[in-house]
Amino acid sequence: SGVTTATLAVTGATTGLSGARYRAVASSTAGNVPSNAATLTVNVATPPAITTQPANQTVTAGGNASFSVAASGAPAPTYQWQASTDGGVTFANLADVAPYSGATTTTLAITGVTAGLTGNRYRAIATNGSGSATSSAATLTVNVAPTITTQPTNQTIVAGQNGSFTATATGTP
Repeated sequence: SGVTTATLAVTGATTGLSGARYRAVASSTAGNVPSNAATLTVNVATPPAITTQPANQTVTAGGNASFSVAASGAPAPTYQWQASTDGGVTFANLADVAPYSGATTTTLAITGVTAGLTGNRYRAIATNGSGSATSSAATLTVNVAPTITTQPTNQTIVAGQNGSFTATATGTP
């Protein structure tokens, strides 16, 4: 529409129109002058599809973890990582705030992992103009080095008697 106005509108463009060149011709009683030609490119849009799912990670407290995802789609999708702290019932978008970085990239990095993050689930949403796709959720397991919480105490016994020493430790596993 608009073939005799300053703006030509091409609606419902198909791939058959890709490569077509358009120009305007301004006319008056003094003459005609054409504009430069402009090329229309019609891309085929496809919704995202997850091609690489994030994998579960097990790290020691204080270490680093990362989750990666990949998706196809045209145009190329953007990414948003999410976390769940309730076993995957609800998820919330992450931001690049410690300990997280890469919240809108294909790889989410977690630095200085703490025991409090164990059991958290992470997933990514890939989005483009044609839709979105959500990855499966990967679980973070944080191992905590053993710590002696109760030290054994000294024992004094008479020869021939039995003695025992008790210590208690915590850690995961």
